[in-house]
Amino acid sequence: MATPARVHGARLWLLFVSFALVLLTKPSIASASAEHPTQAAPATVRLPGHMLPALSKATIVPSSARAENEPITLTLVLKRDDQGGFERYLHEIYNPKSPSFHRFLTQRQIADRFGPSRADYDSVLRWMRSKGLRLERGSKNRLTLTMRGTRADAERAFDVRIADYRIGGRTFRAND
Repeated sequence: MATPARVHGARLWLLFVSFALVLLTKPSIASASAEHPTQAAPATVRLPGHMLPALSKATIVPSSARAENEPITLTLVLKRDDQGGFERYLHEIYNPKSPSFHRFLTQRQIADRFGPSRADYDSVLRWMRSKGLRLERGSKNRLTLTMRGTRADAERAFDVRIADYRIGGRTFRAND
C-alpha cells in the first residue's frame, strides 16, 4: 500500500507534468561558449519530446485565416532548484516518526527553500514579456507563470507551430 507522502508526491508530479506545455531552461544558454568565445550559443534550445501523446490519435483541423491573431493562454512550469529536497520535505511532514511531522511551510517558505529562485522567475517573466506576452497570473511558489498573447506571439517565442487538432468531437490546440 502506498504511503500518503508517496501518493501526495505522485499527485504533485502528475500536476506538474499536466501543466507543462512548455519547459524552459535557465536563460544563461544564450551566453558565449568558453571553448568558442567568438561563437555564441543559439538564443533558444529546442527540447525534444515535448509534444502531447494524444497527437498520435488526433486529426489536424485546418486553422482559420485569423488564427494567428487569436488569443492564447500559456502556463509555463519552472523546475524547482531543489526537487530532491522538496521530496524529502514532503516525506518528513507525513512521517509520524519525523520531528517535522505536520509542520507545514507556507508557499513563500517552500519557494524560498526549494526554488526556483526569484531571479530565475523574474528572468523568465522578462523574457516572455519581451516576446509580446503579458502576465495573467504568477504563483507564490514561483513554479508557474500564466501568460497571454496571440497565437503568433507564442509561435515566435518558442519557435513552434501551434495547430488545431480534433479527437472525437473535441477540438484543441497544441504545438506540433
